[in-house]
Amino acid sequence: FWFAKGLAVSLMMRRAAFAVVLAFAIGFIAKAELLPERCSSFHAAGKTPWRRGEVGAASVAKDQVLLQVHAASSIVSYGGQTAQEVVAMDQMAAQHIASFFSSPVAVAKALGAGFNAIRSALSSFSKQDPDIGEGFNALGSNLFSIISGLFPADVKMSAQFRDFQLKWSGVLASLHGQADVLAELDSWGKDGQIDNIVLALSTAFSNLAGAARTSLLPAAGLEIAKLLFGLRDCLDGAGEGITLLEEGDQLDGVRSVYDGLKAAVDDLVPGDLMNDDTYSAVVEEASGSLAGVIRDLLEHVREVVIAHVCWKRTEMRDRIRPNMCDEGYTLGNNQWCLPADGTAGSARRAQCPAFTDSIGNWCYLDCLPGYANLALHCKQMCLGRYFVDSPLLCGSRRGSIAFALLEIAAKTAFAAATQIGLVEIVAHAGLVIASHMTDVLQAFVDFARPFGHANCPDAFSRMNHSSLR
Repeated sequence: FWFAKGLAVSLMMRRAAFAVVLAFAIGFIAKAELLPERCSSFHAAGKTPWRRGEVGAASVAKDQVLLQVHAASSIVSYGGQTAQEVVAMDQMAAQHIASFFSSPVAVAKALGAGFNAIRSALSSFSKQDPDIGEGFNALGSNLFSIISGLFPADVKMSAQFRDFQLKWSGVLASLHGQADVLAELDSWGKDGQIDNIVLALSTAFSNLAGAARTSLLPAAGLEIAKLLFGLRDCLDGAGEGITLLEEGDQLDGVRSVYDGLKAAVDDLVPGDLMNDDTYSAVVEEASGSLAGVIRDLLEHVREVVIAHVCWKRTEMRDRIRPNMCDEGYTLGNNQWCLPADGTAGSARRAQCPAFTDSIGNWCYLDCLPGYANLALHCKQMCLGRYFVDSPLLCGSRRGSIAFALLEIAAKTAFAAATQIGLVEIVAHAGLVIASHMTDVLQAFVDFARPFGHANCPDAFSRMNHSSLR
C-alpha cells in the first residue's frame, strides 16, 4: 500500500514538475517570439513593421527548448498522450501549416479570407453606436474558421487544439470589456477617424496571436500568429494609406497599402521564395479583398463627414433703390431729388432709408433670421445641430469641418490623378507591382469624387437661437 501510494505521489510530482517546465518553455517561446503588441500605422507611429528575420534566432532557440522539454519524459502524459507524442503532433502541425504558406496562391487566399473576416466585423463597428459584441464575435468566428482549416484533421481532435480554442474564445470575451478598445471603436463609429479602428483591430489581432503562441501547440501557434500579424500589417498599411489619401497624397497612400501587403508576404512566405513573382502573385490574388476592406472604411468616413457637415446657403439680399429726399425736395426719375416748385436749389441724389445699408446705387435690407449680412449677400449662420462655424461649412462636431476642408483640398490634388490615370502615376513612380492592385487603385479614385455635402437646413431662417440650441 505504502509503496503504491509513494509511486502515485512520485508520479504526481513528476507531472507537476513537467507542467512547470512546460509553462516556463511556453513563456520563453512567447517572449522570444514577442511582436509589437500595439501600434497604429507604420509611418504615423514611426515604427518598422515586424519582419521574419527579426525572430530567426529566437525560432531556433524555440525549437531547441521544445525538443528538450517535450523529450524530457515519456512517462508524463497530457490527455492520454506522452510529451514526446505532443511535441511530435505540434511539430507536424507546424510543418503542415508552413508548407501551406510555401505557395503564394495559398498565402493570398488565406489573406483574402482574413480580409473578408475584417469586413464582417466592420459592418457592426461602423455604426453611430457600434455593436462591439457582434463585431468581435464575427471577426473571431470567421478567423478561427480560417485557422482551423490550416490544421490537420487529427490535430483538431486533440485536447491541445481544444485548449487553443478555449484560449481564443477567452481573448474575444476579454476584448468586449477592454476600455481602450471600446473607446476607439466608439470614436470610430461617431467620428470616422481611421487611426481608431486600426488601433482597435490591431489589439484584437495581437491578443489573438498571443493566444496562439501560448497554447499547448506553441510551434503550430507560431505559424498561426504569423498569419494574424500579417493581417495586422495589411490593416496598418491600409489605415496609413487612407490617412495619406485624405490629405491628398494618393501616391504615398498606394505605397503604404502595398508596403503592408508586402510585409504580410514577408511574414508568411519562406525566405527563398521572396521575390517579385511571389509578391505579384499575392497582390493579384488578394488585393481585391483588401480593396473591399478599404472601400468599407472609406464608405464609413464618407457617411460620417456627410452626416456632420453641410454647406452654408448663400442668398441675395433684398434691395431697393434710394427713395428718401430732404425737405423741400421731391423724388424724380433715376433716384434724383429735385427742388420742389418755387424752391431754389440743384438736384440731389436720393438717400437710402435708415433701416437699410447703402452700397453703390442700392439700398440693401437686412437678411432674414438665420442669415448674416455679408456685403451684397446673405450667408447662412451655423445654428442648432450644425453649430460649428467656418466660412463655407457648418458642422455638428468640432473636427468635422477641418476634415471636410481636407477632403475638399484632396479632391483638388486628385484632379491630375483622375485625368492621367492613377495606375500610370504609380507605375512611373517605380511601384510596378503596386500598380497591379487595380481594385485598390479604383477605390482610391472613387474616394476622389466629391462627397456631395448637403446644404444646411433652410429651417435655420425660420427659427430663433433659443429654439435651436
